[in-house]
Order: sequence, then structure tokens, then C-alpha cells
Amino acid sequence: MRIIGVDFSGRETGNTTWVTEAVLQDDCLKIESCWHLSENGQESRRKLKNLLRHLPDGSVAAMDFPFSVPIEFARRWQPDARQMPDLWAAMEWNSFSAERGEFVELRWEQKRSCDPPESKSPLKKVGVNMLPMTFQGMKFLDCLWHCTTVQVSVLPLPDPSPHGSGQPLTLLEVMPGATLRSLGLRYTGYKNQEQGPRQEILDELPERVAPDVAIQALPLDLRDACLNSDDALDSVIAAVTAALLVNSPARFSHPPQPGQPGYRSTLLEGWLYMPHRVPRPPA
Repeated sequence: MRIIGVDFSGRETGNTTWVTEAVLQDDCLKIESCWHLSENGQESRRKLKNLLRHLPDGSVAAMDFPFSVPIEFARRWQPDARQMPDLWAAMEWNSFSAERGEFVELRWEQKRSCDPPESKSPLKKVGVNMLPMTFQGMKFLDCLWHCTTVQVSVLPLPDPSPHGSGQPLTLLEVMPGATLRSLGLRYTGYKNQEQGPRQEILDELPERVAPDVAIQALPLDLRDACLNSDDALDSVIAAVTAALLVNSPARFSHPPQPGQPGYRSTLLEGWLYMPHRVPRPPA
């Protein structure tokens, strides 16, 4: 099975989107490449779409960006929307940004019900500006959702009507920091810092996902990329999260199912896939 991990950026210039490509065979995850797409945002998204369109049937891609927005904002902005694709289709920057501005004056920068404490609101602009990532990510999903050359399944939505004979490409939302915290690993202090914290994560990650996933030792060039760039490391963590979900879904929190409370809200807000939390071992 082909596994893709994407650390997504919404910037138009100085874009920092990284992709990790890997193969999962039984319990063994072999990471084959980790690369920076482009400094140009439009070119970066074009390359990413082209990569996803040509993956083998049944591949899984873990994407590090919000697939949707808090439900209270969604219902104010698009009252007739019932599922995430209704919101994706409505993405237009000026109206989205203006509506967001009016909303946060009343309700501040809300989170979704699936967002953990360490996450930031998809509507956040103060400090870390999440809004361009949210906007570009949702527009990107809309593009894939309507692409006729690839069949896409976006968790946790019901699968769309098939338009081919093969298995769909599965997309899921992840947050590398939430995965790290859930696995009992360092989840703060590894961004834009010395290499030490990133090296610690790389050294300890295989043990925390074993025995469900056995991560083959990274080639030196890939390890160096992760040591030099927290964005590269995040794309690797995204890929590992996808592999762990495939092999051991019981280790994850899952969205409500049809008939359960919160099911319809989840179809509009989306779901962040992260493992159940385990305590961090003492130093």
C-alpha cells in the first residue's frame, strides 16, 4: 500500500509544503522519499494534485491542514451546507475572510469538536495565522473531490458514488503535533530550533508505533532532511500516522457513526485522526 504524508502550507510565496512517500507492506513501513514541493504556492498545489492523481489504487494520504471549520461558523457562513464538500465548493477568499472577521468578533476563534487542546482554531489569525492554510486546504479538497481522473474517499464522509473499478484514494486529516503528544513524544519545542529535539523524535518514534508498524531505518539523506526542517519531519509523522491507522485502527479515536450523537455535525466539521494518548515516560 502506498502511503503519503503531507505537511501543507497555505502561503503563496515561501511555500513550505513537504511530502513524504512511503510503502506499507504488512507491518513494515519503508519511507522512500521526503521532498519540498515548491516555494510557489500555486505550483506546490499543482505538484501535489498531480502526485495524488497518479497514486496506485487503494493508497492513503494523511494531510496536515483543517478539512473544515467550526460548525457554528459553518452554519452562519453557509446555512444550507450539510457536509464538508458544500463548504469546499463555497471557498472564495474575500467573502470567507470577511465572514470570518465578523464571526470572531462575536465568538472569538473557536475550535471544532474534534480539535485537541494543542491545536489551533482553523479560523486563527492572531499569532500563528491558520486562515490561509484553512482556505487553500479546503479549496484543494474541492479540486480533488470533483476530479474525474481519481476516485477520492475523504474520511469521515460516506464514500461518493464510484466512477471507476479500483479502490479509492483515501484522504484523512492529521496533526503531527497531536500524534506526537498522543504517542508520549515531545510535541513542543521542535519547531525552528536546534536539531536535538527533532533527533529525539526520530529516535523514539519507531518504538512508540511498534509492534503495529515497524519503521525501516531512514536513509541518511532523509534523516538529514528531517533534522534540518521541522516541516519535513511533520510530513514523515503524517505518513506514520496514516500507516498506524491502517494497521491498528483500535489505537485511534473515531468519529460518531450514523445514528450516534454528533454524526451530522462531524460530516460538516470533519475529524482529526490521532491515536489514543499514552503517558510520556519519565525522563
